[in-house]
Amino acid sequence: MKNWKSLTAIILVCLMVGFVKAQRMQQNFSKIIFVTYHFTGAGEKTGVAIEELIEVRQNGFVRCVRNGYNNVSFSGEGTDTTYLAPDSLMNLLNASFNINNKLIKHVVTDKIEGRYGGSLEFISCTFDNNVIDNLSMIPNFLDHPFRDVLKKVWYLPQGTKWNKSKVYQNKRLESFILQSYRSGPIAIQPKSPPLKKSL
Repeated sequence: MKNWKSLTAIILVCLMVGFVKAQRMQQNFSKIIFVTYHFTGAGEKTGVAIEELIEVRQNGFVRCVRNGYNNVSFSGEGTDTTYLAPDSLMNLLNASFNINNKLIKHVVTDKIEGRYGGSLEFISCTFDNNVIDNLSMIPNFLDHPFRDVLKKVWYLPQGTKWNKSKVYQNKRLESFILQSYRSGPIAIQPKSPPLKKSL
């Protein structure tokens, strides 16, 4: 009888721990995609080249992708790694991404003088009801608290083994990013960096 009671107690504790953890990890979003990119071409031939991508899922699953890029050309190599994010990051993202707080509210300015030749960032947050909130921007255009959140995302561990088979391309996402940029708040003249080697 004692053994049965002990086993029952252990099972109840495990169930309670699992329930508490599930409640703690319940998120406002289903996934968030963070991308750094730059433009290629010009005019009607303007395209998007992805430099880095981080995808965070509701269950804490993280995918980090990098394409070898040195601000001038692609190396033709990339890294691709996956792992679980710490609870601290998930809680931070849950507090920062809310369906009632649109990403565009974090933009404090939308103009820059002259031409801009640096990387841009794109964020796409999908919520449980399939509502999607997107933003293409220059990091310096954002309020400081939100920029600090993004820094924690970009400081997540990245893969260290470069591999030609890991070069990341996603034409659908690239087209989506370009569409978001054209309809977004950024008022800049993009300047494509010279590409010596394409993906």
